[in-house]
Amino acid sequence: MVGFVKPVMKKKDIGKREEKLVMEVVKDSFKRCKTEKDIAEHLKVTLDDMYGGPWNVIVGERFGGVVTHIPKHFMYFTYKKKDFLVYCTKNMKGPR
Repeated sequence: MVGFVKPVMKKKDIGKREEKLVMEVVKDSFKRCKTEKDIAEHLKVTLDDMYGGPWNVIVGERFGGVVTHIPKHFMYFTYKKKDFLVYCTKNMKGPR
C-alpha cells in the first residue's frame, strides 16, 4: 500500500483500545500540525480530554528518558521518523 507508514513499537504497556486511539490521534496530528511541539500538544490535549490526565507526550528525532507511569498507560514508538514517548502519571491534585 503506497503511502502507508506503520508505527514501530519499541516498548508499550497500554490497552489495545487506548493504543488504537493514540495512533489515530498521532496520524491526525501529522495532518494538522507543522512542528513536533504542536504534534505533542495536540496528542496530550486530546488524551487529557478523553481519559483525564495528566498525559505527557515527547516527540522528537533523538532523545532518551526514564519515566514513571500508571500501569497500562505507556507507549514508546517511532512513526514517520519521529520518536514518541506517551505516558500518563498520577494526578496528584485528586479528581477533577
